Amino acid sequence: MSTLRVLRAVENSGDGASVSDVAEYMAVEHSTASRTVGAVVAAGLLTKAFATDDQRRCVLVLTELGRNALATVTERRRRLVAETIADWPDADVDTLVVLLEQLTERFESSSGR
Repeated sequence: MSTLRVLRAVENSGDGASVSDVAEYMAVEHSTASRTVGAVVAAGLLTKAFATDDQRRCVLVLTELGRNALATVTERRRRLVAETIADWPDADVDTLVVLLEQLTERFESSSGR
């Protein structure tokens, strides 16, 4: 799960995400994010590079393997949700969508995003 959250943090930040961006996204200490990022880099899902605008700053970039892993997980989750709610009435699906949007807004406002 931590690996997926790191990959999502980098994806959401776009090219140029930092370990600090990952820590903020995951709501963890910088040292925790740094260790987790190190493991994800070692797995070949991310690379670390110097920022083009500031050679003192490292940025995280998804590798092709990392992008493929995210796409695979996303597709599996979409398929699982679709299968789970396939026989639900439209009104129930609409209610679910509204509630999930509210939940997302609450999470984002409480985490400062």
